[in-house]
Amino acid sequence: MKLIKALAFFAITILMMANIGCKKDDPTSTQINISQPPPPPAPPSSRTNTAPQPSAGADQLVFFPTNFCILKGNAYDVENNVRTILWSKVSGPSSFYIEHPDSVSTKLSDLAIGVYQFELTVTDSLGMFEKDTIKITVNQMPANTNELTIKNRLWIFPWYNSIEVPNFYDLIPPEVVFKVYIRRESNNSWIEVLPITDNVPDSKYDYFVETRWPDGAGMYAYGSLYIFYYGTDVSDTPDVKIVF
Repeated sequence: MKLIKALAFFAITILMMANIGCKKDDPTSTQINISQPPPPPAPPSSRTNTAPQPSAGADQLVFFPTNFCILKGNAYDVENNVRTILWSKVSGPSSFYIEHPDSVSTKLSDLAIGVYQFELTVTDSLGMFEKDTIKITVNQMPANTNELTIKNRLWIFPWYNSIEVPNFYDLIPPEVVFKVYIRRESNNSWIEVLPITDNVPDSKYDYFVETRWPDGAGMYAYGSLYIFYYGTDVSDTPDVKIVF
């Protein structure tokens, strides 16, 4: 009898264990389910690279014997990744010299009479590039050119060391092409002075004509031509020459 009871108890235990193994999870149980982390977000799509946008500047006219000018280019890139800048000649006389071919603004010299075309190429870091051209025309100064020499000018100091030629447009015909020269007492040669807007690198002289009516913004006289000197020796009285 005891043996039968023991076998019956053993059978019941086996059945209970099998039933527990097949039992569904109780939603109210305290069992901890460890879930997998979500996948990382997809990287944003990269922006399409665009080529730089160069500008070689406006065409220029030079009157020989002046044999230089300033190339004033510009380089814009949406992605701001310009890598190289290069000026090169496309056509024209063989005589020329580009002082800094890898700079957007540079001096161009040793020009001969004729028509040149120069090209500005701008390349970005991914190898995309664009080009723009400028025409430089070098003409002979007309034979009937007039000259006006104003001697022994005094230095004044409204801002930079300056020489003033008052009432400039009373001295030359209006709307004519003119050139400005200065001659120092220490050097008998005439030095051409370029407009201040040309922004010539390392230039010691430039000029402008005051056109702000009526008082030149309170610093310069309306209608006067001013030659600026970016040196320190102002002990002489230079001569000024206007060629038109």
